[in-house]
Amino acid sequence: MRKSSKVPTAGIARMGMLTALALALGYVEAQLPFLPGLPGVKLGIANTVLLYVLMLDGGKAAFGVMLTRVTLAGLLYAGFNGFCYSLVGGLFSLCVMIFLRRVGRVSLVGMSCGGAAAHNLGQLCVACIWIGHRAALAYAPILLLSGIFTGALTAICAGMILRALGKKG
Repeated sequence: MRKSSKVPTAGIARMGMLTALALALGYVEAQLPFLPGLPGVKLGIANTVLLYVLMLDGGKAAFGVMLTRVTLAGLLYAGFNGFCYSLVGGLFSLCVMIFLRRVGRVSLVGMSCGGAAAHNLGQLCVACIWIGHRAALAYAPILLLSGIFTGALTAICAGMILRALGKKG
């Protein structure tokens, strides 16, 4: 008989389902105009799943879910530009949220707001590269304010899910 693999298949399946949920939520959100005339302003409902994974499974798992979701979204519906914006934004966001989680004393809302602001800053960096100058930074105040607002909403949703499941949040 062959020895069982050391890879926890239940954990892989769980991460796969959470990634699929985040991908589906991101697709639904992409179909909804949040604020017409304000490109890049979105609710970030797929990040509810990322916060859930970060809080329960840690940074490595959250990184895996984010990277898989961004890659699949880029292949399925966002295209190369959308992939670049999402990847850089996701990396900035996740790094900030992991840092704030390790600091301790930062609430879920604080982590999410920090992550949302970092996500928007990452996307602004990509925009500056695409257009070749820093004019995109003029849009920073709108994106940062909307990111703080939507980050708080995302955290409230994630906190309600964590509490409903009996987890801390």
